[in-house]
Amino acid sequence: MSSQVLAKSDFDDEESSTQPHSDSSALVGVRLNDRFDIFPSVRLTQLDVPGAIAYGASDSVSGNDKLFALVCGETIVPRTDAMSRLQEVHCAELIKLVDWGTVPWSAEQASAGASRLVVIYQQPDGDRLVSDLSAGMPPMSEYDALRTVLMPAVAALSHMNAYGVTHRSIRPTNLFYRDGTRQSIMLGDCVTTPPAFGQPALFESIESAMASPAGRGSGVRRHDVYSLGVTLLFL
Repeated sequence: MSSQVLAKSDFDDEESSTQPHSDSSALVGVRLNDRFDIFPSVRLTQLDVPGAIAYGASDSVSGNDKLFALVCGETIVPRTDAMSRLQEVHCAELIKLVDWGTVPWSAEQASAGASRLVVIYQQPDGDRLVSDLSAGMPPMSEYDALRTVLMPAVAALSHMNAYGVTHRSIRPTNLFYRDGTRQSIMLGDCVTTPPAFGQPALFESIESAMASPAGRGSGVRRHDVYSLGVTLLFL
């Protein structure tokens, strides 16, 4: 895996393929694996997850500017064992993991050898299902909960199970509508932190909720089923 810091001049000859946001010619980016441009000045707070911060990203080869990068925390161990397997999963009900690797996080840090692990995802076309667990929201009907949440989530978990990966981060705030019609959801990120690290105790089984967030373990399918069941009750 290789990476480099990109300055404004690096974008001048590739304007059509490296402009994921307005006025991107003024941006300074970091390149992952000689392909993906990550823009530290473009914060996407609506896509943040516990333990990782979201930034704008684009694919310099395909021109895809509907990407975002989750930059993992310095002291949190991500699920690198699951990343390669999830790259192979092609499922509309699961947020698409495009690539991952380590990059120098700024020009100043790069000279000192500082780096961060980042994960590149395809941006969901829809909003987060629930932005805040403490905020009030109208309840979903049983029909909508089954059709919009349960069926897509089961499909995603079935695909993940085929690759031997558990999700361990199913909760209302980690579900996204697949598009603007709000007819179906997709599961969000599950690799930037240890399994179940960002899970409120409510969405974990008793034994998992009592464990340290960093030591809850990858678990098995029943742990995901439990989290999904509580999510449905919440909705």
